[in-house]
Amino acid sequence: MIITLKMPIVYIDQWVNAQEKAKEFPDTFGLPDEHLLLRLRKDWTVKISNGEERFWVTVIDVDGEKIIGVVDNCLVGGYEYNYGDFVSFEKKHIYQIHTKTDHKRIKKELLKKKV
Repeated sequence: MIITLKMPIVYIDQWVNAQEKAKEFPDTFGLPDEHLLLRLRKDWTVKISNGEERFWVTVIDVDGEKIIGVVDNCLVGGYEYNYGDFVSFEKKHIYQIHTKTDHKRIKKELLKKKV
């Protein structure tokens, strides 16, 4: 029996370095808490940017500074990648982090607004 495994395509782009943006615009640009970056885990969501659009990515794997995740919202820019595609980036590219606790809180807030 021969088993054929299909490896997913992992997209890499010219991601914006959020650390550099924060240095460039210190009064108006915030970064995620350093402790959260160090503790980054699978299933957390992070916001990154390709220079034209910021979007959310669900973290699949963290290996030191390198991260692989799945794009978590539909993009409007017509890139090679979109919702559900795998992307690879580094911690320095992260603009914002949502932990599992954040997800629960946000979901609860959204449900309150619908009532």
